[in-house]
Order: sequence, then C-alpha cells, then structure tokens
Amino acid sequence: MGFEPGMTRNEHVKWEKDGLDVWGDIYRYAKEGFAAIPKDDLARMRWYGLYQQKPPADGYFMWRIKLPGGRLRPLQLKEIGGIAKDYAKGFGDITTRQDIQLHWMRIEHSPDAFERIYKRAGLYTEFACGDTPRNVTSCPLDGVVKNQIVPIGDLVQRVSDLFKEGGKEFSNLRGGAAGDGGGGAGAGDQGGRGCVGQADVCAGAEGVCAGREDRGAGAGDIPGGGEDFPGFG
Repeated sequence: MGFEPGMTRNEHVKWEKDGLDVWGDIYRYAKEGFAAIPKDDLARMRWYGLYQQKPPADGYFMWRIKLPGGRLRPLQLKEIGGIAKDYAKGFGDITTRQDIQLHWMRIEHSPDAFERIYKRAGLYTEFACGDTPRNVTSCPLDGVVKNQIVPIGDLVQRVSDLFKEGGKEFSNLRGGAAGDGGGGAGAGDQGGRGCVGQADVCAGAEGVCAGREDRGAGAGDIPGGGEDFPGFG
C-alpha cells in the first residue's frame, strides 16, 4: 500500500510509523508518564493490546490479552489473575473473540505486565487490537463433541503464531479512504469451527465460533462489571 492523500487519519498514522514499532516507546512512556505519550502513539499502542480507556484524560488503559482458541492453562490464568489483582481492580472481561481484557491499567504498569504475560505465562499480545489479524478463534467444543467433522487441534495456535512471526507482513490491514466507512468490518477476524451443522450444540456459542468480538466491555469503554479471579491471593 502506498501513501494516498485521501486516506483516513488512522491510515496516515500507520503510514508514518508501523504499530509494531511502538514497543520500545511503551517502555519509555512507562518511565516518563502518561502525559508524554503523543496521540498518534496512543493509537499505535493498540497493536500490543493497549487501548485508551474512557474518559481518555484519566490516563487508564484497557489491555487485551490474546488466547488463541480461548485456551488457557491454570498457570496462565493464575498469572493473569495476579496482574488483575495488582493493577486492574481484581477483575477481567472475557470477550466473544476469546480474549481476556483488563481495565484500569496505567502505562507505568506495562513493563511488569508484559514481563509476566510474555515470559511467565508464555502468551503474547501482538495484534490484540489495531488494524491487524486479531485473535484466532475456534469452537470451544473442539475435541469434545463426538460427531465433530473437522478436528482443529493445535491449528489455531499455529495460525496465531504464523501471524505473530510474520510481523509487518500482517501489521497493516488496510482501512478505507475517507468517506467509505473505513474499510470492511471484521477484516481482522480469523476463526475456525470444527462442529459444522451442530445447531443444537454450537448456536449458543455463535459469537465464539464466528470470531466476533464483544464491544460492550471492550474498545476502551469503562466496564460495567466483570468476574473476579478468585484464589490468587
């Protein structure tokens, strides 16, 4: 994609500096404080799951942690629960795109939170937000229903890792020119479902299987509630 004068403001921001290039800046802003973050880098920080929480002037962030296929081991959940307890008022939201979102995060919390998620939990947040391939989802009943047609297995994790390792090959899914609605909705959605035609089984989890995201408690909105992470004292 080349530069075009008719591109939206968000496309200009991406053209000037790739969202993935803000990684080192996040650590610098963690030392300098919220006031040091320019508006354009606030937008780019979404590429690592950090989304400015409303009202913006308060300096809080929502942090989205990707869980490919919605799969989570106990030790990973314990690490997320510990971060929630330390920095996010003790709760998190589970989205229909099979992510976990923590609210009330401060930029100063980022280095420790990233360390715990990347190195201790073995998870990552690249492409959790932004104009990118988002979390790769799958039917939560994969491997459970006896008449499953296509077993998914570790394919979801492998596809997610492929996007991460591809880096800038996938870091700038094009939006649209000004006035055209900003591009196709759902351009970053990737999902797989192994239970085809299981209306009685999968209909209740349609949002999970189809790869849509819960906007109610996401995109920086102040959450209306959430579930506590018990047992992480």
